[in-house]
Amino acid sequence: MKHSLHKSNRERVQQCEDRQQDLRSMAQNKRRFTDAERNALDIKNQEAFDEFWENTLTQKGDFDRNHQKGIGRITKGATNFAATAHSIVRNFNPLVELVKDFGAPYGSMALGTICFVLVVAKNRTESENQITATLLDIQNRLPGLKMYQHIQTENTGLDCHLQSKIIDAYQSFIDFCMEASVYYSQKGAVRWLQAIGGPSKLDSAARAVTKALVNVRQVCDELVDQNMQQLKAQNQVNSIRVANLRNTELQERQCSEKLSRLWTALKMNPHRLNDQEWRLTVRKTGVEDEYDDTSDFEHVKADPEFRQWLESASSQVFVLNGINKDDRATHCWLSPVALKLIADKSSLEETQGTTDICISHILSLRREENSFEHVIRSLIYRILLKNKHRLGREEVDLLDREVEAYLRLDTDPDPKMYQLQETFTKILVQSLALFDPKTTVWMILDRADQCHLPQAQITPGRINQQRKALVKALVHTVERTGLVLKVLLVVNNAEWRVEKHADDLGQEKSDSLVIGTFEESN
Repeated sequence: MKHSLHKSNRERVQQCEDRQQDLRSMAQNKRRFTDAERNALDIKNQEAFDEFWENTLTQKGDFDRNHQKGIGRITKGATNFAATAHSIVRNFNPLVELVKDFGAPYGSMALGTICFVLVVAKNRTESENQITATLLDIQNRLPGLKMYQHIQTENTGLDCHLQSKIIDAYQSFIDFCMEASVYYSQKGAVRWLQAIGGPSKLDSAARAVTKALVNVRQVCDELVDQNMQQLKAQNQVNSIRVANLRNTELQERQCSEKLSRLWTALKMNPHRLNDQEWRLTVRKTGVEDEYDDTSDFEHVKADPEFRQWLESASSQVFVLNGINKDDRATHCWLSPVALKLIADKSSLEETQGTTDICISHILSLRREENSFEHVIRSLIYRILLKNKHRLGREEVDLLDREVEAYLRLDTDPDPKMYQLQETFTKILVQSLALFDPKTTVWMILDRADQCHLPQAQITPGRINQQRKALVKALVHTVERTGLVLKVLLVVNNAEWRVEKHADDLGQEKSDSLVIGTFEESN
């Protein structure tokens, strides 16, 4: 416990310190006190007291035996008093340690003062039992003080009140020790007259100690009750926290199992689909060697239709149809626009926790797997990954229904493309339904013109089938979803003259699809 003392309490402790210093001066000047009694004033801790007290008892026992003066009665009395003294010091020491703890540098003389009174009382206990009875009464109030060292927790009003009561007990006990010292500094006849003359200052000091200790116990009981209530409340909070943690872990495990099942059913390979970061880095490095992404973006942004797509709260597919000035260029000059938008929206999602979600896919330029099914699976995978904590029973049931339709279709050795496109559209729409309706989803695909089967499987007349199915699925998704979905497709016009297929891209609403053609300037 490391609570600082209130100013008034510190002043009281300092006054006790001053009075104890006066006691030491008196003990040195009064011939009535022996050197052994004065040595008790130097005791600073429990161990030193134990050693001193044992030596003192041994010396007194030897003296009494040598003089054969009521040795049986004296030995019994000394033994009883020794037990009382040990108990007083042992039980009062925690209170002294408390005062030393929050009242440093004060409190170091207290144990010596108490020991001085005890050893003086012991040396005179043969004929005076009053002080022994008083000490026994005080001793009966002391057990349990040790727990006060651990009971305070905060600087609350009740804690501060307890601190004041502890200082009361400390001060009253020091006052009692001072009165006892004055009492024993007098001649035996004077002490005898005081004893038969009714209540004395020593009696009043003893009653004050008893009252102060009772008050400490009372406030301590109140604080224990308060701490118990706080502990119960904290235990309840901890129990709820543990339950929530277990529930979260259970949900995480269930979500992982659901995702795994969905990915297996949809023939998704997470390891393969997770290479998008690498693809994004490679594409960014490649286009930076050829184009200035900042100027390209500002050039496109100046277009009214693109700005409308970018800033409106409406769902729409916008096709950036790029015409390179060099038909032999590897990259499309509009790819930097898509890459910058991916970077901007992803950064906002990660750093600001906005309601905007970015889903992206970079189609390979190396004649790899870029089929319609592969691209759609990739988009669905990323949507589910961002929504894994929202995969409740109802949502999963609806998804399962659409996935089962796909599985039935997958048994057909040669399924119709329009059937695949419609089935995946429904899965895509249902996956997007996992998001909060207030969410805006930015779906950005670079080089949609590369959506096709592997070269060996492409047949004449069907070269555009895969990319057209991709655009149709995205257009239908935009028209059916309940949230704001903004789809951006970058197309290299040299690879696919998309504008010639505008009437064959499944558009049912006039504003769901816009094809913007942009020529690279010289």
